[in-house]
Formats: sequence, C-alpha cells, structure tokens
Amino acid sequence: RFAYAEASSAEALEHIVAIVERLRQNDVEVVVYLPSLAPDVYALMQNHQDEYTYIRSFTSDVQEALAERSVPFFNFHDAAAIGSSDCEFVDGFHAGDVSTARLLRAMGNRSTTGSTLRALLDEAELTRVIQDHSGLAMIPDERIAKVTEVDFLGLGCEK
Repeated sequence: RFAYAEASSAEALEHIVAIVERLRQNDVEVVVYLPSLAPDVYALMQNHQDEYTYIRSFTSDVQEALAERSVPFFNFHDAAAIGSSDCEFVDGFHAGDVSTARLLRAMGNRSTTGSTLRALLDEAELTRVIQDHSGLAMIPDERIAKVTEVDFLGLGCEK
C-alpha cells in the first residue's frame, strides 16, 4: 500500500503549509495529526525502516513547519502507543470507532488547557466508549446499522 522512498516530497510539504496558512487566514483553528496504522502494519514498517525513510523525514518536516506556525501537531502513527489493537481497525490503514476515541482522548489530554479542541471533547464519554467497546472497530448502534461486526481480516478478534 505504501511506496518505498528515501526522501519526502518538498512539494507535498509546501502544499500542506499552504492549506494551513489559508485556513488560518480565514480564522479556522487548525490541528494536524498523523493518523494511526494498525499496530501490526506499523511494526512491519518499522522492521523495514530503510524502505520507508520518507515517512520519518516527512513527519519531522511537517512537525517542524507547523511548530514554526504554532499549529498543534499530533503523531499517532503508532496506534499501540495509545492502547489500540489491530482489532480496533477496519483494515490496516483505517482506525475504527474505538481507536478513534482513543486518538481523540489523547489529543485532548495533550492539548493545552483552554484550547478549542480540549473544550470540544467529552473526555468522560470517550473513556466510557473505550472501556465499553475495547477491541471493536465498530460500535454497534441499531439506529445506524443493524449489522454486527465480523472479523473479516481473520485476526482472531472477538466481535
């Protein structure tokens, strides 16, 4: 899914900075995060770091460019660092409901007191969701869908 490369794209970095600048010029509070990968996918990429050098350099470049502009940046590439498991992912690249709740809670906890992001999040509800549905990618809600989650990746996840 991810191409191998040694260097990150300066053009892509310029594009991200331009988007951030435009949003801020229009009074939009910007928060940037690097989304998570399923822990097994992340571990595999770590075992092949030489082939994915651009990810580390790009992450560092983005973080530096955003820090110069006082834009909050969160690196959640490693989902295991926030307590998420492969079972909380829809696939290797898309976090499910519970993993996203973990990510939001971590963002709120790492945000400065009084930040808009922190004020928008209900930490108690995020914690409840995580406790009640740990290990699930999809939180069952019959108002949305009357299907149950299946372990379609065959990981041995209890659903």
